[in-house]
Amino acid sequence: KDGYLALNQRKNVAEYEGHINLHTGGIELHNGMFSPYATCIDEIHEESGIPREEIPHLECIALVGNIRIPRPYTLCFHAQTSLTKGEIEKLQQYRDMKEGPSKFIPYTYEGLHAFLHQFTSIMLSESLAMIYLLGKEAFGEKWGRKALEIIDQSHYNFLSLDMKKRKLYERNLISLVH
Repeated sequence: KDGYLALNQRKNVAEYEGHINLHTGGIELHNGMFSPYATCIDEIHEESGIPREEIPHLECIALVGNIRIPRPYTLCFHAQTSLTKGEIEKLQQYRDMKEGPSKFIPYTYEGLHAFLHQFTSIMLSESLAMIYLLGKEAFGEKWGRKALEIIDQSHYNFLSLDMKKRKLYERNLISLVH
């Protein structure tokens, strides 16, 4: 609501302990049918404490694949809540956040760059790709070039590919759903 992206810093999990990731989970049955949207709302609720009814807007924005891990592509959603960052943090104080509290990123030109400077080395590739795409879409090509410089400086091996491979990655492995 107030201009932040909420991510999860993985805690008490089998894989990637301490890494920063989107709120994730496998698609579950809802009323006898597989529903990515209902699963997404459930995962946001389970991992952030945000009540389901406080997520009035949910949009599928990307299909992300990781070339290093042979598994199905990930559907990525952009969810908006009617709660502020402070209200979410207050909710999390009273819940058992077994996978860890949310990590909030100011959704601004400078805020996303600062986040990348600080946390690129511990971000899962799908989350890093989504932040790159969200920032590039919101703030333009100049922001995207600067983000890639930050990623390169951090020696993040997944995205420290040459420009030709980056373009291939962006074109073929991340398809924006518009």
